[in-house]
Amino acid sequence: MNLIIDDEDLLLQSRKGYFIRLLNGGDNI
Repeated sequence: MNLIIDDEDLLLQSRKGYFIRLLNGGDNI
């Protein structure tokens, strides 16, 4: 696992988490 995280990786992670929360309930953002 890389200790150095690119801004793009952070964007992808946050976006992925956002969509997962949308799929799981929508209101729990």
